[in-house]
Amino acid sequence: MEFWLKLLDWDGSVRRRVSLLLLAISMVAMIGVLGCVMAAPAGREKFTEFYMLGLSGEAADYPKELMVGEQARVILGIINREHEEITYRLEEAIDGVKNGEMESVTLEHNEKWEGPASFVPNREGAYQKVEFLLYKGTDSEPYLKLHLWVDVTMVKHLSYNKYFNGVFSEDFTLQSSDGMFQLNIGQDTTGVTKDGGALSELNMINRQWEHLRNPPKDYSVVGLFYDLDPVGAIFDPPINLVFTYKETLIPYKPHMEALMQYRVNEDDLTIAMWDKKTDEWSVLENCIVDPATNTITASVNHLAAFTILAYNPAPFTISNLTVTPEEVNISEEVNISVLITNTSEAEDVYPVTLKINDKVEATEDILLAGGGSEIVTFTTTKDVPGTYTIDVYGIKGTFEVVGVLPAATRPWVIIGVIAAATTTIFMLLALRWHRRRV
Repeated sequence: MEFWLKLLDWDGSVRRRVSLLLLAISMVAMIGVLGCVMAAPAGREKFTEFYMLGLSGEAADYPKELMVGEQARVILGIINREHEEITYRLEEAIDGVKNGEMESVTLEHNEKWEGPASFVPNREGAYQKVEFLLYKGTDSEPYLKLHLWVDVTMVKHLSYNKYFNGVFSEDFTLQSSDGMFQLNIGQDTTGVTKDGGALSELNMINRQWEHLRNPPKDYSVVGLFYDLDPVGAIFDPPINLVFTYKETLIPYKPHMEALMQYRVNEDDLTIAMWDKKTDEWSVLENCIVDPATNTITASVNHLAAFTILAYNPAPFTISNLTVTPEEVNISEEVNISVLITNTSEAEDVYPVTLKINDKVEATEDILLAGGGSEIVTFTTTKDVPGTYTIDVYGIKGTFEVVGVLPAATRPWVIIGVIAAATTTIFMLLALRWHRRRV
C-alpha cells in the first residue's frame, strides 16, 4: 500500500494564491496568540503593598497628640508586586498641604523597602489629617495613600505676675502648659532684673523657629526651646531647670536612620542655653540625665532661652572615592572604592552603603578602631549601556557602560550567527529539492 502526500500547489489562479497567503497568515497569527496565552502566567496580578508602622516596628503606637513644631516619626514600607522594576516617590502632607518630598525608592519585583518618615505640624488644630502619598515613576497623581489623625496644640504664652519684692517667700514652680519644662525656684531665693531692680514678673513661651536650626557642631536639637523673660534676670542661689524628653524625638546616629538600635544614647543628652551676646547655643556643664524618668536637670543663675541637645557627632568620614575603570563594556566589572575613617576614640561599626542611580546596590558593615581607617571596595557589573551615578553618603561619581559585548563572548556570537545562516541555507535547499520531487 502506498501513500501520497500532495503539497499545496502555489501555481494556479490569483484567487487561489491570495487564499493560500491569507490562510498562512491566519495560521501564523493563531500560533502567535496561542504562544502569548501560554507564556502569560495565570493570575498575573500587579499591585504594590504600602503600609505604615509605629517606631516599635508594629502596627501600633502611632503619634496622636503633638505640639506645634514637634517632630513625629513613623516607619513606611513598600513591597513591589508589579512584575517589573518601579521607581516610587513619597510625599507627606498635613490637611492637604504638602510639606515635603522624601527620597525616591527603586525596587525590583518582590523587593521590599522600609524606612523612617517624619512630619512636623506647623499650626494648631484638632483632628489634623497627616497623609503619606506614594507615586509611581513620574505620575502626577498619587498611586496609594496612607493617613493618620493627630491633635496639635500650641503652648500658650504664660505670664505669672508675682510681686515678691525681690525675694521668694515660698517655693515657686513655673511650668509650661505642655508639661515638658519647668522652672523651680526655692524659698528665700533673691531675684533681680539685669538692671538690679526687684523681680516682679516671669514669662515663658516655647518656640520652634530660627534658633532650632543652628545647634552647635556635633549636636542635634531634641524638641522645642523655652524662652524665659525677663532675659538676664539673676537669681541667688541658682534656680533649677527640669526638662522632660520624649524618647521618640531622640535622633539617630548619622547615616544610621534605618537601624533602630543606633539611636543616640540618653546619656548624651544635655541642656543648652541661648547666649544673645555670642548669638549661639552654649551647653550647660552640670546636667543630670535620668533615663528612668526621661528628665534632665541643671542649675542656672539667670534667665534665657533653653532647649535639649543631643551630642551626635559623625563618628566616621568618607573620602577618596575612586572608580576603576570609568568606562567598561557590558557585563565587565567596575571597582568602586572609598576611604572610611573613624574620627572618634572608640571602636565602632559603620554601615557603608553604595547607591547606583539612587538605588541601594550593596551595604557592608565596617568595624574600625578609634582613629582607624580602611578602604572599602565594591564590585559591580551592568548589562545595559548608559551612564551610572554612584553615591556613597553624598560622595558621588559616575561610570559609563558602552554597548559592546565582552571579548570572551564574541566568538560564541560569531559561531551562533554562522550556525544560524548555515541552517537557513540548508532548509532552503531541502525545500527546493522537495518541490522538484513533487
